[in-house]
Amino acid sequence: MDLTDAISEAWSTHLGIAIPSSRADFFELGGDSLKALGVLADLADVGIELSLSDFYASPTISAQATCSTVVGTGGSTLAEPRVGDEPECELTPLQTAILVEGQRESRDPFWISQLYQLPRGVEFEAVASAWAGVVALHPALRTVLDLDAVPPRQAVRSASSTVGRSLERRVAPLGSTGDLQRLVEERRSKATVGISPLAFAAYVQDRAQPEVAVWSLVIHHVVFDGTTLGQVVDDFFALLSGADLPSPHPSVASYAHWCSATAAQERSREYWRDAVGALSPGELRVSERAPDSTPRAAARAAASRRVGPIASARLADLAGDRRFTTAAAVSYVWAQVLAQYVRGGPVVLGLTVNLRASGMPDATRVSGCLLGMVPVVVNDDDADAAVACRALMNQIARGTEYAHLPPGEILRGGPAAELGVTSTVVFENFAGSERYRQALLVEVGGTNDPLSLTVTTGASIDLLLEWDARKLTKETAVELLEALQHWLEHPTWLDERDTSVGWTTPAQHSRSILGDPGIEGTAVARSWDVRQLLHGSPDELAVVDSTTTLTYAELTAWSEVFARELVRRGVGPGATVLLRGVRSAMSVVGICGVWLAGAAWCSLDPQLPDRRRELLLRQLEPDLVVDLDEMRQVIENRQPSGRLEDGLAPPLSADEAAYYVATSGSSGTPKVVALSASGLSTVRDAWAEIYARGSRLHVLQLGSWTADVFVGDVVKALDSGGRLVICPDERRVDLDHLAALIEEHGVSLVETTPALMLELLDHLRASPPASLRTAIVGSDAFRIQEHDRLMAACPAGVSVVNGYGLTECTIENLVYKCTPGVPAVTPLTPLGRPLPGNRVWVEDARRRVLPPGAVGELVVAGPQVGLGYVEAGRVVRVGGFGSGDGFSHEFRTGDLASLSRNGEVLFHGREDSLVKVRGHRVEIGEVENALLALPGIEEAFVCDVRTAGVSSCTPSSEVTDCCLSPRYVRCSARCSRHRRCPRSWMSPLV
Repeated sequence: MDLTDAISEAWSTHLGIAIPSSRADFFELGGDSLKALGVLADLADVGIELSLSDFYASPTISAQATCSTVVGTGGSTLAEPRVGDEPECELTPLQTAILVEGQRESRDPFWISQLYQLPRGVEFEAVASAWAGVVALHPALRTVLDLDAVPPRQAVRSASSTVGRSLERRVAPLGSTGDLQRLVEERRSKATVGISPLAFAAYVQDRAQPEVAVWSLVIHHVVFDGTTLGQVVDDFFALLSGADLPSPHPSVASYAHWCSATAAQERSREYWRDAVGALSPGELRVSERAPDSTPRAAARAAASRRVGPIASARLADLAGDRRFTTAAAVSYVWAQVLAQYVRGGPVVLGLTVNLRASGMPDATRVSGCLLGMVPVVVNDDDADAAVACRALMNQIARGTEYAHLPPGEILRGGPAAELGVTSTVVFENFAGSERYRQALLVEVGGTNDPLSLTVTTGASIDLLLEWDARKLTKETAVELLEALQHWLEHPTWLDERDTSVGWTTPAQHSRSILGDPGIEGTAVARSWDVRQLLHGSPDELAVVDSTTTLTYAELTAWSEVFARELVRRGVGPGATVLLRGVRSAMSVVGICGVWLAGAAWCSLDPQLPDRRRELLLRQLEPDLVVDLDEMRQVIENRQPSGRLEDGLAPPLSADEAAYYVATSGSSGTPKVVALSASGLSTVRDAWAEIYARGSRLHVLQLGSWTADVFVGDVVKALDSGGRLVICPDERRVDLDHLAALIEEHGVSLVETTPALMLELLDHLRASPPASLRTAIVGSDAFRIQEHDRLMAACPAGVSVVNGYGLTECTIENLVYKCTPGVPAVTPLTPLGRPLPGNRVWVEDARRRVLPPGAVGELVVAGPQVGLGYVEAGRVVRVGGFGSGDGFSHEFRTGDLASLSRNGEVLFHGREDSLVKVRGHRVEIGEVENALLALPGIEEAFVCDVRTAGVSSCTPSSEVTDCCLSPRYVRCSARCSRHRRCPRSWMSPLV
C-alpha cells in the first residue's frame, strides 16, 4: 500500500466517509484533534510516521504523503510489555510540576477518586480477580516514586508485589461517604513513600443490603492522566464481565527508552524551535492574526470573567478539603455546564485529549502519565508576555490538549457519540514555587480548537474563554462563560453533593452526583421554590413580632393553610394576589402562602395615602385582594397540621413574576415593578455567599414591607435557617428597644438608613452585643461625611456594608465593605463591586461604554433586572429597561457613576442632582458634606430653589434650630481648619 492510499483509508475510517480526494481538507470534512490522533495511530500501525504538527500544517492527503516517513513495522517499536520489575526512568515534566504543586499545597490536591455502582450480586472474589488482571495489564498501577533520587525517578514493580496492598474490602452504609473518605486519607498518608502504590481500589458492601456494592478507585495524578484512567476503568469492567484478557499496556519507562533510541524528541524540539523560537512577542501577535499564516486560521474570539475573592477562597478551601485543585474544580463545573448544553444547544461535551505523541508506535496505549508540557520561560517585566504565551499556546495546543474527565464512557455512551466530537481545552496555570518557577509552564491560553478555557487561580479566579467564531456564536460562547462564572460564584454544590468520591467520573455518573443546574434558556435562569425558605429546624424560631412568635414548623403550617385557602378562592400559577395589612409576622405567612400557591404577590399597607393605594390597584389589577387579619382567623380556625403536604403548586419558573413592588417615586410618579423568580434566586445565592457564609442569620427588620428591603430581610433570614425579628413601627427609632431586641434574639445582621444606623451603632458602642456581625446601610444616599462618622462609631467586630440596589433590579446589586479613611474621590460612599450574577458598566448619553475614570450613567445587567413596569395589569419594558446580549436584560439606572482602576464603582449621585453655580457644575452632595462638617449640624438638605419649584428654601421643622445664616456658612466653610470646604465660588454671596 502506498502512502496516499494508506492515508486515504485512515481518513475514511475516522471521518466515516468514502475515500476522499487527495486535495480535500481533513478539517473542512469535519475532522478534529481527536480524529486526527486516530488517523495517526492507524498510520503508525502500518509503519508510517507523521507528526501531529505536520498533520495540522498539511491537512490534505497529498501534502501529508509528502511529510510522512515510512519506518516499517518491524523497526523501532516499543519494548514488549512485561509484568515484572522494570528499569527506572526520570519523571516527565508534568509529573515534576504536579509534585512541586503538591508540596506547595500541603493538602496534596492531586488525589482523584471514582465510585462505580456494581451489578447486584457481584462478589468480592470476582472484583479481586478482575483487579489482579488490571494491575498486571497496567504498569501505572504498579508505579512507585523514588523522591530521594536526584533527579526524582519512577519505577514499575511486579504485579505480585502490588495487588495485595492495593485492594481492600469494606462494609459501610452507602448512604454516606465517611468510610470511603477515611480510606482515602489512610492510603494517602501511606502513598507518600517511594514503595507505596499510587493507586488502590476498594470493594464496599452496603451494610443494610449486602447484595449492593460499589467499586472505588483512588489514584494519584502524578502517574495517571485521563487516558490511562479511562483505560483502567474500561479494562476492569471488561474483565469483570468475563471478556477476553486484553493485551498488556506498555509503560512510561518503556516509552522513555524508546524515545531515547530515536530522533523523535529532537525532531519535536526542532519543530518548536523553528515555529516560535525566533519570533518576538510582536511578531507572534501578528502571526496569530494573519489569516494566511496557517492553512486554517481560526477566527479567534475571546471573553473573560473574574470570580471574586470571596467565592474564590471558598472554592479553593472546598476543593482542597476534597483533595483536588481549584482548577480541577473549575474543570468539573465546566464539563457540567457543557453537558447541559449538549441537550439542545450547538456545543458538544468536551473530552480529554492527551499528548499521546502521534506518530510514535503504541503511544495511545501507554499506561502512565504522558501529558506533554513544553517549558516556556518569559521575563516577568515583558509587557507582551501574556500575548506571547497565548500565541505560543496556540501553537502548542495543536499537539497537546487536556481537561479533567476520562473519555472512556463519554466516547461510547454519552450524547457526544450522536452529535460528533468537539474538543474543549482547559489550561491550568500552576503558580509553582520559588525554586521551580522557571521549570513550570505558565499557560495563558489559546487554541485552534473551537473552544478553550484558561483558568488562572489566585486571590481571584480569572477565566479566559477563547473560541473559533466560525463555529461558535458570541452569544453562545458568552452564555457558556457566564454560566460557568455563576456556578463558581455559588459553590454550594460542593457542600450539598458528594464530590469527594466522584469529580472525575464519566459524564452520566457526574450528572447523577452533581445534579442538573437548571440552565434554562439563559446562563443562570433559575426557578424559585419557597420551600427552600422553610427548611429550618422545625422547633427553631423563624419569625417574631411584638405579638406573634412562629417556629419553622408553625410558619410552614400557617403558610400551607394560607396557600390552600388561596387555591380555594381560585388562585393558581400566574395569578397576582394583593396582600393588605400592616407589617407583621402575618406578612411573612402571606408571602410564603402566595408562593406555595404558585402566584405572585404585592403588599398594600392600609396606612399608605389614598392616592398611592388607588394607583397601585389601578396599575396592578390583581386577581385577588386578601386581608391578612381575616386570613389569620382562617388559619387559627383550621388548626394547621405542621407539615408541608404535597399537592401545592410547583416552583415558580425562571421567567415568572415572583412579586411586585412600587418604586419610591424619587424620579416622579411611583411605578409598579414586576420582579422575576430567577432574579430572586440569584440575589438569594449572592447573599448566602456574602452575608451568611454557612451560618444562620438573625435579622432585625426595620424597613417598610411595601419596599423591597422587607423581601430582602425575609430571604436573608429564612434561607439561612435563621430568624426574622420584626420591630414594631412605633419603636423603630427607639434605640433602647432596638438594643434589647438585638440582645434578646442574638441579631447578627441589621439593615437601615445611614442616619438611623449611625445613631444605633453609636448607642451600641458602649456595650456592643456579641452577636452583631453585619450592618448594611441602604435605602438612602450615603455621604462620605456620614461614612466617616459611622466608622468612628462602629463597635469592634461589626462589618459595615454599603448596599446599593434599585427596586427595578431586585433589591441589591452592588456592595462596598466600608473601611476607615476612604479617600474622598466623590462626595458619596463608593458602591463597590457587583454581587455574583450582576454585571455593571458605565455609558455615555449615546450608549457607548466608558473607560475607568469617566463619569456616565450606571447600567446594571443580569437576571436580577426585573421583567418591567406594570401598566393596567400588563408588564411593559419602558423607561430604563432594555434587552441584553442574550444572557440577561439590562437597566439604565439614572445614577451617575465611574469605575475606579481597581474595578470598584464610584457613585456621583443621580443625574438630576447636579446644578450650575456661577457657571460651574456642582454636586449637591458636596455642599451637604460641607454643611455636615460644621459643628452642630446633624442633618443637611440642599436643593436648587428653582428646580424645586418654590420661592424660598424653608428648612424642615426638625432642623430649624440648627439653621445657620449664609454669612456663617460662608465664613466657616472658608476656615482653614475645615479640610473639606467647598470651592470659593460655591459659598453664598450674602
